[in-house]
Amino acid sequence: MNATPLNDLARRISNQEAELKKLRGQFEERQRKLASLTQRREALQAQLRQIEAESAALVTGAPKKSAVSRPTPAKAAKSQPTRKAKSSPAKPPASSRSSTGKTGLTLPDLIVRIIQEASGALGISQIAKEALRRGFTSTSGNFPKMVAVRIHDLRKKGVLRPADGQAGFVLGKSSGKQAVSARSSALPKKSSSNGTPAGWKNSKPSQGNHKGEQPSLRLVLTTLLERSKGPLLVRDLAKRALATGYRSASKDFENVVQVTVGRMGDLVNVPGKGYRLKKGKG
Repeated sequence: MNATPLNDLARRISNQEAELKKLRGQFEERQRKLASLTQRREALQAQLRQIEAESAALVTGAPKKSAVSRPTPAKAAKSQPTRKAKSSPAKPPASSRSSTGKTGLTLPDLIVRIIQEASGALGISQIAKEALRRGFTSTSGNFPKMVAVRIHDLRKKGVLRPADGQAGFVLGKSSGKQAVSARSSALPKKSSSNGTPAGWKNSKPSQGNHKGEQPSLRLVLTTLLERSKGPLLVRDLAKRALATGYRSASKDFENVVQVTVGRMGDLVNVPGKGYRLKKGKG
């Protein structure tokens, strides 16, 4: 009489064990996938560290000498021409021929400008991409290496230095004068009574709004705050920036200014009063 219930119970136990075995197999499969993804992430991180180290080596260390096999005397004799070719002026290598393009700045000045406007440290590849994005043109076949050489020169002058505790570069101790010089060369020194740089208000906008035809919005806002006696609200910054002659195609320029000041790491938001420069800036 009790054989049927026992058989049903045994069947249920068997089904549950089969289901448990299936779930255990799925769990083990996910564990294997997780281990594989973790291993892949570690490998990619190792590659990233190696790339950063090689980039830093281009700046701090001398380039490695490529192993070139010397020709044997017999081959060298055969390769010598019977007539002397007419000497012609040597052309500079492609890496040394560059153009400022639409930026209106030399590569070292553009590098300093990019790092100055960044919110943190930048690596060589990031600086190279940003320079090309801003319209800098070069005939070099290896533009990042060209940027690394210029960064090395700027480091020797104290304009740039390696960032503390992270990869990349930031402004050095002697970069303050160069940054002020760059701002003063791009902006008039005299200002009107409302803090607007003189000469901007009456300037005529050029057609096309190409890069290099006007200062960047960050530079305009920084200059306005430097010449202001107190903090400025976003709407006041927007009005004064447009009053300088700054041109924008945005229909909501105040929002553009809000986003820009939010990305500027050298500003402090004073509640109810607006933004001002951090102490020691400007």
